[in-house]
Order: sequence, then structure tokens, then C-alpha cells
Amino acid sequence: MLFAPWTKHYQSVWDNRAANTDVPLWARVVCLAYGRHEANGHANFHRGDLSWILGKPPTSGEDFKRRDRHTIRDAIRVAVKYGWLAEGSCSECLVVPEGAITGPLGDPNKPCVVHQRKRAQKARKAQQMSLAS
Repeated sequence: MLFAPWTKHYQSVWDNRAANTDVPLWARVVCLAYGRHEANGHANFHRGDLSWILGKPPTSGEDFKRRDRHTIRDAIRVAVKYGWLAEGSCSECLVVPEGAITGPLGDPNKPCVVHQRKRAQKARKAQQMSLAS
């Protein structure tokens, strides 16, 4: 018999783990998703936020360095490949896989503004392509 209990987790703990630069970048991205997701499983960020949050801290003689957006994109892809993030995750919205979490407070059916915008852009582009044909 398979027993699948669930438990609560503190998002602040996951968020703090994302700051650990000894952890692989893809895992830090996952920590941010689990630390900042809303009830719908989406963790929204402004453009460029992840490059700052996941940047390299200053060392002796070197300044803080933002992460390259391509490096962030690749880390997200690895997290999706390993199943820690859901397909559709991007640098503006990290998506925790369905069934992996429940909560926090809020509406689990709330539409994601990032994914709504991307769907609308895709639909406009498809419409323009069909009009051009």
C-alpha cells in the first residue's frame, strides 16, 4: 500500500536556501520557486530579478556580479528536466509541479499574469502570421 502523506513547509527557509552559493544554480532556482510560490504554484518575478537574486556575491577585490540571463535560463531548464519545476517555467515565473505543493493562503485557481501575457503574445503572433499568409 502506497502512503502519500503531506506536510507543511516554511517558505522563508526555502527562500534563504536560495542564497547558498555552494548549492548548484538549478537547485537555488528551485529553492526560490518553493520559497515564493503562491497558492497557484507560480512564483512571479520581474524581468532581471533572478539575475540579481542569484548573482555571485562580492569576493576579495571583486564586485557583486549578476548572473547572465542565459545561465538562468539553462538552470531553469535543468530544474524542469529533473522534475523539480514544471514545464512553462521561465525567468519571470517559476512553476512548482502540480501536486507537489498546496497553499499558501490564496486562490489556487488564480491565473498567472506572466503566463496569461505569454499566451496573449503567442495568439497575436499567430494571428499576424495567418493574416500575412
